[in-house]
Amino acid sequence: MSGGGVIIGAAADSDARALVELRRAILSEGAWFTAEPGEVADDVRVRAERLREARRSGNQVHLVARGGGELVGMVAVEGGRLRRVRHVGRLEIMVARPWRGRGVGAALLEAALVSARLHPALEKVELAVYAHNARALTLYERFGFVQEGRRVRQQRLADGTYADEVWMARWLRPPSA
Repeated sequence: MSGGGVIIGAAADSDARALVELRRAILSEGAWFTAEPGEVADDVRVRAERLREARRSGNQVHLVARGGGELVGMVAVEGGRLRRVRHVGRLEIMVARPWRGRGVGAALLEAALVSARLHPALEKVELAVYAHNARALTLYERFGFVQEGRRVRQQRLADGTYADEVWMARWLRPPSA
């Protein structure tokens, strides 16, 4: 699948190093994720094992975007491990700074939703996003995500200010009874 000048495909074990580097670069920005640099241990061996586990799980999707000969983005939908939440996948998406605003995030999100629908265990995709991230909120709403809740002053940022989290979700198919 392609879009935004990139090719979208399944993440392979050989992508582990590039995925770790992408995560480190984005976390170092300090703007979009709860984790700050150095707070989350992520190494190539662990990342490769997570990708293998995802392929066996039956309720996970891990895709990457490639452009200009390099990995420029990723998206994951990770379904719950416990039976009662196995049908709910948590979305995480990252796009390298030089590739933002070029449709890469939309292409990744669309591909993730298509792939998630192919997993019968997955029925719902959810995410949390900072309330001040208007660009992300607009993208998620465009793809049918609706707000389910808001956690007020949920996170205290490095500068001492607080940020609200917006919880959003989208059903992949009508909920089962």
